[in-house]
Formats: sequence, structure tokens, C-alpha cells
Amino acid sequence: MTPVPWQLQVFRISVRKREKWSWIRSVLAARGLPRGRCIDVGCGVGTLSVLLRDRGGSWTFLEPDAEAAQESEALLQVPVLRSSLEVLRIPGASLDLLTAFDVLEHLAAPEVFLREVARVLAPGGWFVATTPAAQEGWYVWRRAGEQLFVITKEAHGHVVEGFSEAALRELIRRATT
Repeated sequence: MTPVPWQLQVFRISVRKREKWSWIRSVLAARGLPRGRCIDVGCGVGTLSVLLRDRGGSWTFLEPDAEAAQESEALLQVPVLRSSLEVLRIPGASLDLLTAFDVLEHLAAPEVFLREVARVLAPGGWFVATTPAAQEGWYVWRRAGEQLFVITKEAHGHVVEGFSEAALRELIRRATT
């Protein structure tokens, strides 16, 4: 019997990861996605990437962190692009779907990344992302983690805690106008 990769073992026991995947799956399904040429940007260790790939579309995966990219490659059994998120080495207007799950909070200049997203999406293309919602809910668990395990936003590589819905809408508006 083939052992289950550690990424999928963690997924199976994590209520938050399964809830996030349920939301992502429903958002994509409601739009007939994934289809066409797709990229998962900031794919991390590949957990969501393998689930996305299994739903359809022709996928590319990108992860700027070399160690995480290696973990993704081992799970996905395909090369993972390593690139800065500020300059995506992808032709303009070439993607039908770009996903970025829990990426924006890691970026010092998320508007630069969002301009790249707008550049590489084909007309009618979709951008689907998640980010922590600053000051909205789940942060009671983050606070507990900070106190019990000394887990901070910096330890997770977060530049900001997250974005309120209004702040995220404004950030996207500024990046795309």
C-alpha cells in the first residue's frame, strides 16, 4: 500500500484546511472552474494544488520558497516554477484561472502582484484567492497560538495580519485601475 503523503495527512485532520477547501471547491464549481490554463501561485507544499489539479484544467504551479517548492514537486510529481511574485514569467492574457491561497498577506507590495495577476489573466479569466480577514473572527485562534506557542505573524512570514473585505476591495481597485 502506498503511504499517504504528509501534506494530505495534515489536510485530513485539519478542520480549517478542510473548511477552506470546501469553500474553494464551491466557489470554483459555481463558475465552472477549473478549466483551461490554470496556475496556483504560492502553492506552498502542494496540498491544495493536488486537490485543484484533480478537479480539471491544465495546471502550472509556482512557489517562490525553494524548500516548499521541493515538497510540492514531491507531492505533485511535476516541476514547480520558482519565481518572484512581483514579476510573473508568464505571457500576458494567457491564463483562464489564477489561484493564490494565503499569499497576499506575505507580500510587502501586494498591489504589484495584483497588477501582474491582471496582466496574465485572459479576458474572462478568474482570480480566486484567500487571505486572513484582519480583525474579523478567526483571530481568536491566532491569539491563542501566539500566547501558547509563540506563533506570530512574522513567524508565518506575514507582512500584515490580513485584509478586511473593504481593504482588499480597495487594494484590488488600486492595482487594476
